[in-house]
Amino acid sequence: MAPVVALTGFMGSGKSSVGAAAAALLDWSFVDLDAEVERSLGASISDVFSTKGEEYFRRAELDTLRSVLGDRSFPSGLVLALGGGTLMSPEAVDLVRDAGTVTYLQLDSTTAWERVKASDRPLARDKDAFGALFASRAHLYEGSADAVVAVEQKTVDHLAQEVATLARRLTREVS
Repeated sequence: MAPVVALTGFMGSGKSSVGAAAAALLDWSFVDLDAEVERSLGASISDVFSTKGEEYFRRAELDTLRSVLGDRSFPSGLVLALGGGTLMSPEAVDLVRDAGTVTYLQLDSTTAWERVKASDRPLARDKDAFGALFASRAHLYEGSADAVVAVEQKTVDHLAQEVATLARRLTREVS
């Protein structure tokens, strides 16, 4: 079975950009789970949150995760950028851990806020609520991770190199 490296972390940690760059370095496939959810639902995450709510989105996210991890068309390997809240579901944690390894892209809440405050992300509308959400999720990321990569003061290329190096090491350890 091809190796899977899932990237987790809070909004703004760089999961999508770092994941795509790391996959290119590894010559693996790349999937952004948020983009896949949007594609499968035919709507943006913001629209889904506002019309159907977060609970609906989380169910769709879990279904999409199952589908992506069940797809065996990634012969070389897969770098999977999870959504910031994906690992709130214990079932999602189990699916990801059973599929491969998890790398946590760690940053502080101030940096995360600066990166996403002008975005249309539904959970990035209020700085105080954002900070509380950040604090509530940190243990999920840490508890699920096989490796932690500090994001601050690093370029996407540097982070992609770190993730690719870890991916090679971690996938050798589990094979």
